[in-house]
Amino acid sequence: MLVHLGLVISIATLAFSNSALAACTDEPRPRVNWSGCKKPGENFANIDLKDALMSHMDLSKSVLEGVTLHGADLGQTDLSDASMKKVKGKKAKFVSAKMNGADLSKSRLPDARFDRAKLEGANLSNAELIAATFYDASLNKSQLVKADLSKAGLEEIDAVKANFSEANLKGARLDKANLEEASFKGADLEDAKLINTNLVDADFRGANLQGADLHGADINGANFEGAKLGNAIWVNRKRCRTGSVGECK
Repeated sequence: MLVHLGLVISIATLAFSNSALAACTDEPRPRVNWSGCKKPGENFANIDLKDALMSHMDLSKSVLEGVTLHGADLGQTDLSDASMKKVKGKKAKFVSAKMNGADLSKSRLPDARFDRAKLEGANLSNAELIAATFYDASLNKSQLVKADLSKAGLEEIDAVKANFSEANLKGARLDKANLEEASFKGADLEDAKLINTNLVDADFRGANLQGADLHGADINGANFEGAKLGNAIWVNRKRCRTGSVGECK
């Protein structure tokens, strides 16, 4: 009886191992389960991976340009230096993913989740990131030029020396973020929240901050030349007069 039971367990274990191995060799397709698989440097350009399970993978230096990732889960996956231009991924999950140096320029990722992700030196220029969340993410020295981050959640991010020039940040939440030396030249931050945010030496020249809330923010050395500040709540909770430009009046 014990021998028979041991044989059953061995067969079941072998079957599980084979199925796990088969998952990593499965062809790319919607809803594929590649969780934990290692595919560094591989080319998946223009493939449909909608609703795929791709967490804990190694996709470093992979080519994912034009890939469809709607609803896909890439949590804790290594996407370092991956080429992800023009990716389409509504509600895709990149929670705690390693994405340093990744290129996501011109991608469409509305409602995507990047909470606690590492995106240092990443390129998100011209990306559509409407209502995406980046809570506690690291974006130091990243490029977000002309990105659409309207209504995005960027609370407590580290984005030292990040470039948000001409980005759309209308209604975005950047409370308690570290934005030291970040550039917001020509960016639209109307109605954005920057409460208790570190804005030391940040560049807001020509930015639109009308209706934004900056109370409690550290603006030491920040440049607001030509910035529209009408109806903004200033660091001391003062409401700036309508038409204020360059300084809160």
